[in-house]
Amino acid sequence: MENAEWEKALKPLDILIKEYGEEALEDYGPMFGVMHYRRGFCLKNLRKFDEALAAYEICNTQFANKPDTPAAKKNPVFELSRLEMGIVNQAKGDFAAAIGHYEAFAAAPAPAGSYDDTAFRIQAASCYAKTGKPERGRQLIEQLFKTTGPTAPKPDALMRALLTLTEQWTSAPDPVAGAAEAHQFLDQYGSKFAVSAFDMQRFEFNNRLIALARQATENRQLTLAIRLIGLMASSADVLQDLQTRAQRLL
Repeated sequence: MENAEWEKALKPLDILIKEYGEEALEDYGPMFGVMHYRRGFCLKNLRKFDEALAAYEICNTQFANKPDTPAAKKNPVFELSRLEMGIVNQAKGDFAAAIGHYEAFAAAPAPAGSYDDTAFRIQAASCYAKTGKPERGRQLIEQLFKTTGPTAPKPDALMRALLTLTEQWTSAPDPVAGAAEAHQFLDQYGSKFAVSAFDMQRFEFNNRLIALARQATENRQLTLAIRLIGLMASSADVLQDLQTRAQRLL
């Protein structure tokens, strides 16, 4: 959505909150918190992060579910508002605050299927890396690679997870140790992220790999840089993939 559409979506929410806000909890119960959640979502997409955080916090604190809250009046996004507070803080660059919200969410998560658990783990792992806890980040991501069966993440999600870890390896204070860990991980899980050539291009994984390979080179991790370039899809591969997809539609 364009900014104008998010601004347009805000107007009825602001009207409803202004009109019913003061007595909303008494009249509607915690379920009215959905209005503040939706307001926060609009503000987040407008990159008005401080206002978005305030809206999510109102949803999470003023409209929290209680043990005696009737099912019909429960706030369905109570837990999700905590996750969104982490996402917004991460977007602001406040990684420590983001981790606080992510850990609180992990302790009391939203129902399965109501959020993207893979994306959550990747976001949290990135924050752990930014705050000097890369091992905790690796643990979160490695769990994704170990998941099998119908709940296993898709290859493109695993590629995003790999790239998050690679950012840590290519900026490691000890380049030798960072490269060794990267090679060990790639050797162990290399078959898990078989992303199609077209997806490598459309999700901009190729561009990220080039940037990471350059960073590895600057960090004197030459063999890792070569290996990262080897993960890229060539233009010929992308074209062939597109042609194959087109033929399937005929």
